[in-house]
Amino acid sequence: MSEQRFTIACGGMTAEISNIGAQIKSLKDANGKEYMWSGDPAFWPKTAPIMFPICGGLREDSYSYGGKEYHLDKHGFVLTREFACESHTESALTLVTEATPDTLAVYPFVFEFRVRFVLDGKSLTVNYITDNKDTKTMYYSTGAHEAYACPEGIEEYDVIFDKAESLRRTVLDGNLLEHKTEPVETDGNVLHMKYSHMDNDCLNFVTLESRGASLVKRATGKGIRVEFDDFEHFVLWTKKGAPYLCLEPWNGIPDRVDADRVLEHKEGILSLEPGCRQCFTHRILPIL
Repeated sequence: MSEQRFTIACGGMTAEISNIGAQIKSLKDANGKEYMWSGDPAFWPKTAPIMFPICGGLREDSYSYGGKEYHLDKHGFVLTREFACESHTESALTLVTEATPDTLAVYPFVFEFRVRFVLDGKSLTVNYITDNKDTKTMYYSTGAHEAYACPEGIEEYDVIFDKAESLRRTVLDGNLLEHKTEPVETDGNVLHMKYSHMDNDCLNFVTLESRGASLVKRATGKGIRVEFDDFEHFVLWTKKGAPYLCLEPWNGIPDRVDADRVLEHKEGILSLEPGCRQCFTHRILPIL
């Protein structure tokens, strides 16, 4: 597998994207400030993996479809796939991957999956575009897993939601969701980040009123904003002590601990009819 990186730019903003997994590797504003996590393997070697065709984990890392069992790892397989460049202009890039014998062995649907990145000088827009090229209904999920740099550690940062939230995180048992939630203390619409928030792996919000959230350094009010109108769920994650925080819009959730593992029954799963396309969009905006 050979990595190739593509650069797009507009109005002083620049983004660098890898063909491996269509991961954002760098996002800089007109002043040259870097917003993305570096991918230092001492903590976590990834920067912005994309989830497809599932978000999170499956019970027994497998599912049933059409009476057959399939194994599928947490978050799916596109995060390690080599995407082809479909188009590349100064300010926009579209990368595409499609079904192959390897994917059909774990996911029996013929698909095309595109990720389109567009810079407008103030923000980076990311489109997740799925085409069902099969003759049957396709079931899938997709989501973002972008890690933003917090050089001083996350406890110097706040996540500010668009609305005042009575936050409740869904409790995890390993990779699976329990049928219970726990409150997460907020100050109105402000969540003061603590590493203890990761004691149960992550903050997984299955329900959230806000359609946008900002990660800001408490002392300066500067940071990054993520808008996710098209996404139902939202996750915050990092490793203990790591200098980054992932802000993750998801259209899909992990299996429940008692899921029946039938793909069509999976909670949060999306369906796409033959010959149809779905597109979900989120935006990333530096807060200067």
